Amino acid sequence: MKRLCVLPALLIIFTLAACSETEEVENAENGEFLLDSIYMDSIEANSTYSMIHEIEWTGEEAVTINSFDLVKENHEPVTFDEDGIAYEVYGADPLKQVGVYSEGHDIGAVEDISGYEIDETGRIVLKLQLGEVSEDPHRAARINYTVNGEEQEVIYDWDGYKQFSTGES
Repeated sequence: MKRLCVLPALLIIFTLAACSETEEVENAENGEFLLDSIYMDSIEANSTYSMIHEIEWTGEEAVTINSFDLVKENHEPVTFDEDGIAYEVYGADPLKQVGVYSEGHDIGAVEDISGYEIDETGRIVLKLQLGEVSEDPHRAARINYTVNGEEQEVIYDWDGYKQFSTGES
């Protein structure tokens, strides 16, 4: 009689263990984005800059970025009129030097962010035109991407975007 009680319990344990392992594998395959820590110090209003980030993808399969946008509270887009930031986003060679460069600095070749593929690491280039910019605790990046044939979206909450501001002109 004890054997009959133990057998169903073992089957339940093995089933739960298999489900748990499957979820971990799916999460590992899906992966997540990691951005490096670049902070823009001493930037001036009414200027143009290029910010080059390293972006990592932790998934086992390559990811294709469909779009990369700066957003604020309620995931509304960042605009020049309201936020003092106009920008264009590109992908670049993963060996490109990261950092913030003022107008006139040649940052080299970039490619359209739509369709930019990352296997492990890549570069995101933001070409920024700045007016008066204040810190915003809600500013973040919205990344729309495709992995394993499935389109997904993530809001990347990063202090560098929140603390981004210009000095007085």
